[in-house]
Amino acid sequence: MEIVGRVQQHLFPDDGNGPDAARLNADRYLLWVLSDPRKDPGDIRYIINGIGWVDETAHEEYEKSFLELNGREQAELIDFIAGEAWGSSWLSIILTFIFEALVADPQYGGNVGEAGWDWLNHFAGIPRPTEKLLYGNILNTVKAR
Repeated sequence: MEIVGRVQQHLFPDDGNGPDAARLNADRYLLWVLSDPRKDPGDIRYIINGIGWVDETAHEEYEKSFLELNGREQAELIDFIAGEAWGSSWLSIILTFIFEALVADPQYGGNVGEAGWDWLNHFAGIPRPTEKLLYGNILNTVKAR
């Protein structure tokens, strides 16, 4: 997940104009998504495999792990994999989950302190979901009826 966190930070950096991926807890949000038993196992494998592909590409291009690369090398590698079919697709998925972390209810692990909502001038709907009505739990409630 450290690789994902660094890739997310490259895709959604701290540029002084709103929250970055780290402040949004985008990596934790992605972990929550990956833990969803209703998520397509193939989609989960693709995301996880992509982490390995990033590291493999770092070894091929720099002869060291992605985590051992300096910031400039990591940025160059991400730009390189964006030109690969698998890389473009994988990065698009990772970016999609950053956007979800930006706008999701903080109860799901992203959008810490409603930072994304504040940045977007968004006001949450009321009432917000209770624990019983959060995604996952609501499905159990519906089944019980």
